[in-house]
Amino acid sequence: MTARFPIPSAAISATGDIYIVDGASPAKRWDGYASSIKYAGVPAPSTSVTVGSSTSGTIVGDIYAYQRWLDADGRVSNVSPISTVHTPSASTKTITGATNATPIVITATSHGYSTGNTVKITGVLGNYAANGTWTVTNLTANTFSLDGSEGVADYTSGGTAKKGAGQIDYTSVDAPTDSRVVTRQILRNKDGNTSVFYVDKETTDLVSTSFSSTNDDDALTEAVVLIDSDGNDVNLTANAEPPAFKRFVAQHYSRLWLAGEVDYREGAVALTNGSASVTGIDTNWTSSMVGWEFYPRGSSNTTTYTVQSINTSTQTITLTANYAGTTDAFAYYSLKPGDDERRTIYFSQAAYPESFDLNLALTLPEEVGLGDVTGLMPFSSQLYILFESRIYRMTYQNDPSQDGFPFRAASRGCLPNCWVLVDDAAYMMDRKGFWMFQGNNQEPIGAVVQPLCQIDAEVRINFERTDYFHAVHDPMAETVKWFVCINSHRYPRHAVCYHYRLQRWWIEEYSVPIVSSCLGEINGVPQVFHGSTGHRILAPYGTLDGANPADGTVRGTVTSSTILTLTDSSASFSSNLVDVPVRIISGTGAGQVRIISAVSSTTLTVVDPWLEKPDTTSVYQVGGIQCLYRTGCYRLVQTGQNERRGIELAYDPVDTGRLVFRKYEDRSETPVDAEYTRSSDDGNGVACESGSPDYVVDLTKSSGFVANYNDGFTEFRADGVRHVQVGLEFVPNEERIVLHELNLLGCRSR
Repeated sequence: MTARFPIPSAAISATGDIYIVDGASPAKRWDGYASSIKYAGVPAPSTSVTVGSSTSGTIVGDIYAYQRWLDADGRVSNVSPISTVHTPSASTKTITGATNATPIVITATSHGYSTGNTVKITGVLGNYAANGTWTVTNLTANTFSLDGSEGVADYTSGGTAKKGAGQIDYTSVDAPTDSRVVTRQILRNKDGNTSVFYVDKETTDLVSTSFSSTNDDDALTEAVVLIDSDGNDVNLTANAEPPAFKRFVAQHYSRLWLAGEVDYREGAVALTNGSASVTGIDTNWTSSMVGWEFYPRGSSNTTTYTVQSINTSTQTITLTANYAGTTDAFAYYSLKPGDDERRTIYFSQAAYPESFDLNLALTLPEEVGLGDVTGLMPFSSQLYILFESRIYRMTYQNDPSQDGFPFRAASRGCLPNCWVLVDDAAYMMDRKGFWMFQGNNQEPIGAVVQPLCQIDAEVRINFERTDYFHAVHDPMAETVKWFVCINSHRYPRHAVCYHYRLQRWWIEEYSVPIVSSCLGEINGVPQVFHGSTGHRILAPYGTLDGANPADGTVRGTVTSSTILTLTDSSASFSSNLVDVPVRIISGTGAGQVRIISAVSSTTLTVVDPWLEKPDTTSVYQVGGIQCLYRTGCYRLVQTGQNERRGIELAYDPVDTGRLVFRKYEDRSETPVDAEYTRSSDDGNGVACESGSPDYVVDLTKSSGFVANYNDGFTEFRADGVRHVQVGLEFVPNEERIVLHELNLLGCRSR
């Protein structure tokens, strides 16, 4: 079995994105809609640009530059190291005179300047008013005047005149290789100011290493403040990626918080005395582990080594020093970040969850018996830092780096991922057992299952595998479940369950490992999802059930069939569709669902025979999940006049999709048949057939709005239809179907 990481930690940020960390690979972000998870943050360029200039123009002064990168959403990286200073000059002349007059006349032999040139003058002594940037007027071959100037004293000595450049040239510009980067920016300052820089060059060219700009200071408008008025770093180092070596994440007051570390001990290693090379056996080392400390376990090994590099393909580590212990072909080991990281907690900029200033990390308290950080828990407006044997609460007002302080909140701790929040309480598990925390008090709750925590018990929790423990709250069952390893199991196959309303306990056993769990929803109903081996999710999930649209065709029209097959000659089915359901969503055989038993590129074989064989009118959906909805019962408006009645539906248009609505009268379970036949091509997006109850909505209609009207007259005192309901039915494909409004015209709720 391939070695695994501990269970990741996840948090939903104030921006609505899900952030996932595992402590051994870069933090990841998922927006809940995309088909893939992306790395969080934006990598930064590592080298400084080289600044030069050319041609004549109005760009003068001491110029510095940075480069930085942006992702597709406009997130920015840290800036690169600053360039060396460059002073643009198309021509430099030595000044020998500056008249005390209006305007000041400068003497510089063979200056070559023309009327209208921009010239910067520095170093004039005596008549210091000549220093600055000026537009000049050519007087003679050796003199020129400074437009708008006025002398203040006699010239004594010194001075240099530099004519402005017309173009800034940037070379040695880093070319990114990370797919997150879609835009590059080069920032430069205006003459002499190094606190505020401006975007001088922005490009989606990710290959070129040389760029030029003709922007003078007046043309630079997009400011990037690097140092604020109080001297605080705003954009120099404040946009680092989330640190990859933190295991737990939480969102609190619009900031993302990261803490805890991984002590990676999966598999074993082969060690050779005198060699800096270490070979992994059943390991899963990542490039993020470079710089971590490597500790070979054993009585003869007393030295800690630092990881210099990792070959992730061959699972080989190179240490910064040769291994000095005993040669061992199968040794146990420990691999983790340095000791200085054990008590370090990081936080993002407010409202920018992917921008971290790694220089502003907080140091957590050192206490005997405290243990390692095991989690971050936002609870009752506070952020709690969980340790193995204690709980601390983080307090701060505005800036955690200035006024943040942790203090003890409870004398018991929590195992990693073994806490859940229910109403006004947190239910937790530590090595002593199970307990409840309410912010100001703690209460043990697991006396009946306490024997599981005893080391000499016949059936006991294996605390050597706590990295894979986790807890989940099932609100529908009013139950908290702690998934643990019992006895010798490597991964959790048991759950210790607590019904918090009835205060009852029981143990559940599963036929497969349950390696992760979370709470979600299906059709608006809370639903617990379990992750298992083989990338299986043991609950309905997404718009399709078990089918990945990226792997091949999931929707189409049948070209032929047999009693046990369905063929689409234009399809390209994935072999991963075995055990996935296929549904006939329209045409002949509509409503039938079968499980796929075998797949070829264009044919699906199903387990059970079709009751009605699909034909060329049949549209199928692989992994289609039928969605049903029915409104409440609404009273028809009865005024004795002809009333405008009907149904209006607003939705997000999709590329392929249909929806069926049906009308029900007076609480009947049988829908009313349409009285006429109409095609959706008629323009209103709704098709119906006389004698059928199905009104078929074309969800590809670009307006996102369809309507079906049937004006009617009901005599107030006459017997007749009084109430109406509408039912909706649809089967999504890979596109999410979003319905915004369902309006019933001519009805009232009471």
